[in-house]
Amino acid sequence: MDKVKNLLICVCMVLLAIRVSTGQENDSFDPAEDSGYSSEDRCIQSFRDGKVFTNSAYDKLSESEKQVLRDYFSCSAAATNDVTRCGGLGFGDFSTCSKSFNCWQGFYIKALSAQEVTPDIIRSCLECGTFSGPEMCQQLAEAIVKKDPEKCTQIYKNDKKEIRNCQGVVNLDATQSPDFATKDVIMSMRAIKNYNLKDCDKIKESTLRLRCKAFISASGEICETQEFKKVRDKYFCIHDGRE
Repeated sequence: MDKVKNLLICVCMVLLAIRVSTGQENDSFDPAEDSGYSSEDRCIQSFRDGKVFTNSAYDKLSESEKQVLRDYFSCSAAATNDVTRCGGLGFGDFSTCSKSFNCWQGFYIKALSAQEVTPDIIRSCLECGTFSGPEMCQQLAEAIVKKDPEKCTQIYKNDKKEIRNCQGVVNLDATQSPDFATKDVIMSMRAIKNYNLKDCDKIKESTLRLRCKAFISASGEICETQEFKKVRDKYFCIHDGRE
């Protein structure tokens, strides 16, 4: 009887050792843990919740795979209207993402529905990096808020191309703009003003197209493209970057 008892104790100790070595003993989720996640579902949810964490797997990604993650967190910021989502995995692209967020959402989209020009709108306009300074941002914001395309001529003087771009933005008419990037911005503004996801599909640039849909639907799941899921699952949530 003692031999059987001792044998059972040994078996139990071996099973316990296996559980500890495989991480089954402790199923708490530590998003900063480089050694992997105890729960695939928790890992996936951490992306959806916008938790900032660092993972050594990021260093193994190709530049195109890193761009997939940048696009995801940029889209997530649009869906939640929360610039802190740009932090994503904490891999140093916050500045680029936040500038894009502030320019598009903080300036163009906010001015679209504003009753007056606020200091926040001007600050966001400056993040765009395409306007000469606060005075120009003030004038352009006033043109959008007051829906006054005549101001475009005052702003850009004899620059016919920029006058047309400006008037296209103010009138929400992409046909007036000769610039493809500006056309995309205009289409996103139209989509949001009309709360029309189908208008987002007319946007050529894929990242802005996705952000447009995410903003209107307020759903981060729209950001989970097949490309993103492949990167997330391969390096973070399932295999954690290990062979």
